[in-house]
Amino acid sequence: MKRILTSLILCGVLLACTPADPNKALTDKAAAEQLLPKVSSMLDKLAKRNIIHRNKAANLKSSLALHTNA
Repeated sequence: MKRILTSLILCGVLLACTPADPNKALTDKAAAEQLLPKVSSMLDKLAKRNIIHRNKAANLKSSLALHTNA
């Protein structure tokens, strides 16, 4: 049950933060840099509420930062 809840919440986080145009999400670096703190904050809140493990949140934030800075 917790895994399903986590998946739904993460999908909601990603849908809430992605722009309407899916191609823009892959190419617009400025928009990605603006959304990174918002997504990081959401992941921290999920970890704080024990919905996802804190290490998973850290790993997700790290991978997002690597993709944003690349």
